[in-house]
Amino acid sequence: MSQQSPTPEIPSPKADPVNVQSASSVSAQRKCVIDVAQYGFPRLLVLHLVPGALATLAYLALVPLAVRLQFPTMAALLFSAALSLVPLEMGHLLLQGKKLNGRWSLAGIVLYRRDWLGWRYLVSSVGLLILSIAGYALSLPLDRFSRAAFSWLPAWYVFSDVRQYAQFSRTVLVITFSARLLLDGFVFPLVEELYFRGYLLPRMSRFGWGAPFLNCALFSVYHFWQPYNLPTIFFVSLPMVLAVWKTKNVRVGIYTHILLNTVGCITTLVEVLGHS
Repeated sequence: MSQQSPTPEIPSPKADPVNVQSASSVSAQRKCVIDVAQYGFPRLLVLHLVPGALATLAYLALVPLAVRLQFPTMAALLFSAALSLVPLEMGHLLLQGKKLNGRWSLAGIVLYRRDWLGWRYLVSSVGLLILSIAGYALSLPLDRFSRAAFSWLPAWYVFSDVRQYAQFSRTVLVITFSARLLLDGFVFPLVEELYFRGYLLPRMSRFGWGAPFLNCALFSVYHFWQPYNLPTIFFVSLPMVLAVWKTKNVRVGIYTHILLNTVGCITTLVEVLGHS
């Protein structure tokens, strides 16, 4: 019986650090992608911008009525947004939920549903508010260029100019800003965060860390009724959008958006009443 010679050992190849790093990078990128169908860019463009465009058209149509009733044009904007943005965005979400679940539900449609203890929302919202104020300060130089570019717009279109409110009575101003506090302070932020961050942001997650920047940019352009504020909207919203992307928690965006709009409404009202 012949004896077999031992098989020589083949040294195992050393791990290639380049390949290891590449695999790690791919793994990190995959963690950013939510397991949901990704939308093509044309569809993302339409879903981000069409609601804002339609709301702006409704706003322009309602301005003569607001003028006739001796209300600021901002009242027309609030009314048009309530009649167009809320039904369009929530209606789209509910219709998608009906197709997916067979019932009127946001399950599987609005994602990023991680939850925290209440104190974490308070801390994160205040922290993001501070970052947004810093973003506002950074945007001021760009905002000057933006306002100059849109200086051809009529004065009534720039509703953030507090000087235009001096002609209205305090009663009218209180009614208008009370409606703004309710709608722009609570209703619109809730609907917009569910739509833009809970629904659209996960469906563009294939862009990796580019997704929150693209989402924020399109969200800024969506505000067709205030194009002169585009840089401000982008830099003020960016910390909130990045936080939602990082935490995968849409409630962070909801609470922060409510806080931002409420603070903005109250400070503007104080300034307006001080000039009236």
